Amino acid sequence: MTGIDYSAIMNEALLDVVRRVLDDVAKNGLRGENHFYITAVTHHIGVMLPHHLRAKHPDTITIVLQHQFSDLRVSEDGFGVTLTFQGKPERLYFPFRSLVHFRDPSEPLFALQFEVVTNDPDDNEPFQKSANNEQKADVISLDAFRKNPEDN
Repeated sequence: MTGIDYSAIMNEALLDVVRRVLDDVAKNGLRGENHFYITAVTHHIGVMLPHHLRAKHPDTITIVLQHQFSDLRVSEDGFGVTLTFQGKPERLYFPFRSLVHFRDPSEPLFALQFEVVTNDPDDNEPFQKSANNEQKADVISLDAFRKNPEDN
């Protein structure tokens, strides 16, 4: 790339808005009519969802932070929250870079849309999902690198 990547700079700045808003809510709670619709890519690296939610939402999921959420914790890289699904509390975690959309319906003109960013800035390929939505690891045999005792 040549020149200044304004798109990436703007994306990071907008994600910082979300980070600051959620951090404020984690510390002070929601105020007034504020509530949030947050959409994230479910197969982004670092997203933590129960298997049944990942199966139901293989590409994206929209969560609502309004009345029934708890234990909102915000870090530099993402946020975790407990939401209730079918009467059962479930812990979710989303890296900020997995976010696609952030909207506060109580503020009609406030909505943010993001470019999903991979963990590797050189990786411009779309996210690939395995058939069962689980990450797979490559196994490398170290036998070829081991010192043969007969070589001494």
